[in-house]
Amino acid sequence: MGRLKISANGVWRVLKRHGLNTRAKRLSLVCGYAAPPEPERPEPPPERHIEAKFPGHRVQFDNFYIGRLAGTEGVVWQYCETWLGLSQPA
Repeated sequence: MGRLKISANGVWRVLKRHGLNTRAKRLSLVCGYAAPPEPERPEPPPERHIEAKFPGHRVQFDNFYIGRLAGTEGVVWQYCETWLGLSQPA
């Protein structure tokens, strides 16, 4: 009662996360060859920015889920594109 069950796959995933998923890696840790304390973090993605000459210079695209319509197969999506500010505001 009150016991926590951990699957073998769950244990393997934790070992993999810390670079200790093989027997050789675990034994080398015991022998004094330390593994890194945690996996290296990936570099953050570059900042997203869209250059525009003025507000509204770019185009907006939207998709809307309509659903199933009677007499059709599958689902229906509505595709809308909005062209805003094609000329510079006064």
